[in-house]
Amino acid sequence: MWISLLSTVFTVLLSTSAKQCLSRSSIEQSLLDANVPGAAVIVVNHTDILYQEAFGHRSLSPVRMMDVDGSIFVLASISKPFVAVAVMQLVEENKLDLDADINQYLSSSSPLNRRIFHPQYPSHSITLRQLLSHSASIDINKEVYDNFMQIGDTALTKLSLADACYIYLDNSSNWLPTPPNTVSLYSNVGNALAGLVVERVSQMPFERYVRENILKPLNIDTKKAGYRLSDIDNHDELVKHHVFNASLLDQWNQELPQLNIKQSNLSNWLDIPFYSVSIYPAGLLRMSAKSLSLFLRMLMRNGYPLLHSHLIAEMQQTVDGVVPYQKWRDGHRFLGHRGGMPAATHSMFINEQGDIESIGICSDGDKTTYRTLFLITFGSGLNTYSQKVPSDFNVTTSYSQVFGGGLSSDQFGFVNAVPSGNQFWHSGALDHTLNDANGYMFLVTVNTGNLQLISYKINNLYIGLQYEFTAYLANVFTKARISGFIIDVNFEVRAATTNGPLLAQYKTIGLTTYDSMTWSKQSVSFTATHSSVVLLMISTNGFIRGYGLAIDDIELRGCSTMESSFSSTG
Repeated sequence: MWISLLSTVFTVLLSTSAKQCLSRSSIEQSLLDANVPGAAVIVVNHTDILYQEAFGHRSLSPVRMMDVDGSIFVLASISKPFVAVAVMQLVEENKLDLDADINQYLSSSSPLNRRIFHPQYPSHSITLRQLLSHSASIDINKEVYDNFMQIGDTALTKLSLADACYIYLDNSSNWLPTPPNTVSLYSNVGNALAGLVVERVSQMPFERYVRENILKPLNIDTKKAGYRLSDIDNHDELVKHHVFNASLLDQWNQELPQLNIKQSNLSNWLDIPFYSVSIYPAGLLRMSAKSLSLFLRMLMRNGYPLLHSHLIAEMQQTVDGVVPYQKWRDGHRFLGHRGGMPAATHSMFINEQGDIESIGICSDGDKTTYRTLFLITFGSGLNTYSQKVPSDFNVTTSYSQVFGGGLSSDQFGFVNAVPSGNQFWHSGALDHTLNDANGYMFLVTVNTGNLQLISYKINNLYIGLQYEFTAYLANVFTKARISGFIIDVNFEVRAATTNGPLLAQYKTIGLTTYDSMTWSKQSVSFTATHSSVVLLMISTNGFIRGYGLAIDDIELRGCSTMESSFSSTG
């Protein structure tokens, strides 16, 4: 529901020099267009500040100007890389193992020796690697997330981090119906649980661990940084939470009644009071843009002085510490993280070469920037055919599954390579997922059209916000055998109600035959008018017998304003 935001990271993407920064006038105009009171932007390399600028106000009433060093923001999900660094520090000290069952670190000190496990798959371990990569099969429960948020520091005194994690995970409905380590779904509770592991192993509160082992060694002023409002000496330096469009007051208070949001004395603005959340490691760290740049420079220096370089590489590849950020400008990829909470959205980037980083703390208003809500890659294995079934991935299909021996008409299998035996197919072709040895894909032979290839129901969407449903598809026919044969698949998004209305649809483009099997990204964007929807891929009529289609990396992403750590998936 985040319509207009006060503080977010302004997307300043650089490739090789600070000269490519947006002009001050263009940034100011962007803020005006997005109804954003203020922003802070800073660009650095390993040793120097290349660009820093503040725009507008950190408070509209009373009027206080924005400042790069003296304006303190709640970082939202940019707090998560601090959890990853804390975990990696303890890995480096041989106190933690990313692939060990977390209960060996939690159980001895948990109330009544309580264990964390998936209620439907109790024999499957939950590991730190899964928590940090959002693959522990923890589901999103927006109502509980919202209740974790309280005015002031109340959430941190009302409920402990451990109690918040156990309350959430003791409810079986808060788990996906899939085993851990098979699907990805962004989870704030999972990240907070990793923070709880740090707390138990270090034998100190997580917030204290971060202060003593991350903030202080980086010379970040702990009087201007922390998880509690009480950590900040001068509250006048806190960036206020203003939201544009006073007509939405009732909607805001319906969603977050405990915050008692009020209309500002300024026309058409709402004031959201300072707040806290019980699962605080995932999103509540506060500091200035300049302080955050010290943390990012540590990452650019391959972890110095906090970590050895191989652990930074591990974070980049396998955990949500510094994940590849799929945003490209002029052929350059940037690594980084985004995050958001009510009236706040932020971003930080490092270019792929690691020589330039940028932080923006202001409003981005970029409705085309997305964060993954779930990603289905179908797992991996040595056997050609996987023994998993569609329900393991929370999907259904109208086609019949086989577990070996080749595919006949209207049959599918999860395979790690296109099977041999069909002279018209790209025998031996592999799945799409990057860095996924022996990865499986969904391979189907279609004879009967207008059947559901894939159906996935998702709940807790935010009405009025934009999403993108994507998948990678490939025509399995070889060009040499059947030149120019084009596959057509319909993507549909429907409300999850009886005779659910069609919200969006898209017909695939370009799934023709090639000399080698070629994956093509296909997608449809939609604005949610219902909180629960069904995502569909449907075969169409007119296929020749034995037509083969491969599907992989099915994903749903929410737009940048959906990244709130505690009101959606930040």
